[in-house]
Amino acid sequence: MIKSRNKTSNFSQLVNDYEKRKNVLVKNDHIILENKAVELINLGKVKEAEELYRKLINAGSKNHVVYGNLAALCALSGKQKEMIYLLRIALKINPSYSDAHTNLGMAFKDQGDFKAAAQSFRQAIKFNQSNSNAYFNLGTLLDEQGDTKEAIQLYRKSIQVNPRNASPYNNLGSIFKNQGNLEDAVTYFQKAININSSFGKAYYNLGTTYNCQEKYDEAINIFKKSINLNPNFYQTYNNLGIAFLSSGNLEAAIDAFKKALKLNEAFLDALNNIGTAYQQIGDLENAICSFQQAIKLDANYASPHWNLSLTELLNGNYSKGWIEYEWRWKTIDSSPPHAQPQIPKWTGQVKNKDEKLLVVSEQGLGDTIQFMRYIPYIRSKGIEVSFCAQEKLHDLIRISGIDPNPLTKDQANEIKEGQWIPLLSLPGYLGVTPKNPIVTKPYVRSSNDLILKWKSILSKEKRPIIGINWQGNQKVEKVHHKGRSLALEQFSCIGNNTKMNFLSLQKGFGSEQLDKCSFRNNFVNCQKQIDSVLNFAEIAAIMINCDLIITSDTVVCHLAGGLNKKTYLLLKEVPEWRWGMRNSSTFWYPSMKLFRQKGRDNWNELMERVDQEIKKEFINL
Repeated sequence: MIKSRNKTSNFSQLVNDYEKRKNVLVKNDHIILENKAVELINLGKVKEAEELYRKLINAGSKNHVVYGNLAALCALSGKQKEMIYLLRIALKINPSYSDAHTNLGMAFKDQGDFKAAAQSFRQAIKFNQSNSNAYFNLGTLLDEQGDTKEAIQLYRKSIQVNPRNASPYNNLGSIFKNQGNLEDAVTYFQKAININSSFGKAYYNLGTTYNCQEKYDEAINIFKKSINLNPNFYQTYNNLGIAFLSSGNLEAAIDAFKKALKLNEAFLDALNNIGTAYQQIGDLENAICSFQQAIKLDANYASPHWNLSLTELLNGNYSKGWIEYEWRWKTIDSSPPHAQPQIPKWTGQVKNKDEKLLVVSEQGLGDTIQFMRYIPYIRSKGIEVSFCAQEKLHDLIRISGIDPNPLTKDQANEIKEGQWIPLLSLPGYLGVTPKNPIVTKPYVRSSNDLILKWKSILSKEKRPIIGINWQGNQKVEKVHHKGRSLALEQFSCIGNNTKMNFLSLQKGFGSEQLDKCSFRNNFVNCQKQIDSVLNFAEIAAIMINCDLIITSDTVVCHLAGGLNKKTYLLLKEVPEWRWGMRNSSTFWYPSMKLFRQKGRDNWNELMERVDQEIKKEFINL
């Protein structure tokens, strides 16, 4: 901080006198020159001010402020050693010089001596409890070291002393954002912007917080303002692209990511993100190229490996896709397997027929149902297999003959012998491809008692029964699953056909749409009884007694496919990897017919094709 003493306007005469007296100055002369140095600084004439301070020191000045101000000018020109030297002299002259303690603390921080920096900032506060800069700088130091509790107190004290400084508001916002307190984070970022409308960093932080809140329109607006302030900050374009990507504006997202890459062509996050955007619009070639470029720059960056696997699999290149699929465990937002056994991982090599293998489920219920088909196959090779899976599926697993005694998470973690493998690593080790599916025969069953029970109940319906499902798990419908679900009312073009009955297989979120459905009267009379059924083995029995299943890409499609039930699967334009980009059939489930959107989010046209297919299926309708 640059300080001055009493002002005077007789500078020209004083300089002339100064030259004549050859550095022999009287007290009043010193005061005039000190103030003139401050005036020079305010005019931007830093070099002239520095020269004047040096003349004062050479003339024998004992004013601690002179040394402190010259130290500040040395800091501006990178003369750190001299700055520290001058600050020490200033403090020797006046040990209670608070600003010098603050500046010395900043110098120590730059040198990495955080203990000495903290001591200097605390000394600054001790000698001047109104030193807002000392509170702020100590808060920043502790914040960076992870002591957010005291940092918050110091930022608030800095604001109390000087409420017009935007920086502590911004830093408080960052702490609250990192703590997950997004509402308070937004409040403080907005306060920082209100104080300083040109505070680009606060705009950027506010935008990223809106992204976390999934308030993408607000984020886009704020990022655009941030770009106006600093058009060369590539991170802003990347986060703008994320907002566009998350809101479904893929073309705008790609444009934003391209701008980020133009500013920094080695920006890994933007390469990964633009690959994701290309993948979602179906441009798999550019998506693969982007992911590979990111991997080339950093072979240990997990996200592009994982995204490359999904894109290669979607493109039908299973041999490459399975290799990259193993990177899923290294991504930041990866979901761990449903147990963490303390035995070695299996690498696919069968050493002997008595080998014990624990297979652990992962990801969603649909994934478990789809890939548990390989457990009996491995067992047929002489390997002793045990299976840990979600407890919701245990009855179905037992009845289907997949495993007579499926394990819980805790039971799996207690196993001490053999090796283990995550369920979705099996197809890679087995070499599963569309031409080598290994298991295609029905592998899911229900009990005879349950099948007969629902045959008796549903036989009272005198018309064909179509089981339908429209909504997937809301929590997992993020980037890769966004758009896979549809509204129940989209079924109205077939639902109003009074020659058939509908049966809702929807559970949880989405089932509330049934109450206001325009074709509610065309559902089976026992719908309320069906709604109460949550056991998958019994749901399977209900599905067996339907004439057709129509579903979006959810667990229902895997259950129906595993049963070998005639199924129409409704897919978004660019579906999940397992369905590929082409064909109306899938090697996973021979009984399934795929209906693909012909335009993004265009369910209407797709459902019209489904309606025509139903009329062919049930020729008398």
